[in-house]
Amino acid sequence: MSYLLEEDYSKIIEKAITTNTEKVGYFFHSEYIRVKESNFDFIECLTKTINELEIRYNEEKEKLIVKESDKEIRLKGYCETDFRDTTDWNETIFWYHNGKVFFEFNFYWKENQYLQFKLSTLNKLITGLDKFKELINDNVIDEKKINEIDSVKKLKWKGTPAQFCYIIDLLINKGYLEQPTPKGERSGKVLLSHFEFENDNPTFQSLGRNLHKNFDSIKSIEHRKLFQKIPHRNELDK
Repeated sequence: MSYLLEEDYSKIIEKAITTNTEKVGYFFHSEYIRVKESNFDFIECLTKTINELEIRYNEEKEKLIVKESDKEIRLKGYCETDFRDTTDWNETIFWYHNGKVFFEFNFYWKENQYLQFKLSTLNKLITGLDKFKELINDNVIDEKKINEIDSVKKLKWKGTPAQFCYIIDLLINKGYLEQPTPKGERSGKVLLSHFEFENDNPTFQSLGRNLHKNFDSIKSIEHRKLFQKIPHRNELDK
């Protein structure tokens, strides 16, 4: 394992955001075990990454408070209510993209990885970091939970996203897989929870454009012929 860069810690945070709250600390620990030989400063760097996220979240929140308070003043001539007290920050949605937190969603992220980020998300990361440090300090590891983390690690797809979509639909049509959902984007979300891509970073929207459609995502007729040689499952039952 080579030395981790800032963007590598951002990827770790992305995975932590989609991990169950009670398992985040164990996930951080599993990453620590995986990279610690060449990343002696993993604990410090992970702590710095989460601290910077907390600072960024608070900065975005403060900008929103000022913006909304100013809006009330301009509309009413004075501020009758305290926005800081009336806003439910637990339900206010921010966005995590490229290692940073934003309040306003950027349309151009549609083709890149982005995640919803709430106050509960930040608290989950902070609590997970505390649990991770507790595990390191006490050297007490719940092997059962570590195994659970290992069991839900994503499968790595080495082909292209177009090949992935074609093969998934091919296996569905040939009786080997059950279609996750009727909608391509929803199926894309399900599949991305189980697969990661070695050379690409598709979104569920980009996968959805090629899943469950009446056209072929693979343009090469010769390549499609090779994939089509997979027999239908019913043929194997005879």
